[in-house]
Amino acid sequence: MLQSSTVEAATDQLHARERLGWSASPPTGLRIEPGEWRVFTATKANTLMLGEPLAVTRMLNAAWLTLGRPVFWCDGPRLTLPEGQTGTFVLWRVDELRAEDQQQLFGWLDRRGATRVLARAPRSVFPLVQQGQFLP
Repeated sequence: MLQSSTVEAATDQLHARERLGWSASPPTGLRIEPGEWRVFTATKANTLMLGEPLAVTRMLNAAWLTLGRPVFWCDGPRLTLPEGQTGTFVLWRVDELRAEDQQQLFGWLDRRGATRVLARAPRSVFPLVQQGQFLP
């Protein structure tokens, strides 16, 4: 059972975010269930975001205040990994990662367990996994 001080701290944090413009509701026009949005913004769970760049950018903008700092963004044909402390790592075109970049990412993640990874792809990467083109 949660202690009242924990609930009060979480409530205070939520109200502070709302004063800064953050909403507990998902952005309008995006297909995100309210419960999924709460999990996305209230936890540090690694997430694969499927969708077009504009829609995912809107989602990230709406959740910006909830992301661990610092935020590192990789949007290139080659994987670039952060060297210093990273709270959130946004990997934009995860479906285009080459096999060696995927292996490098997995090794980096093993050493950086506290970093949250938010990866974007235009569609599911599961078919790529099934074809052996993407590591499971």
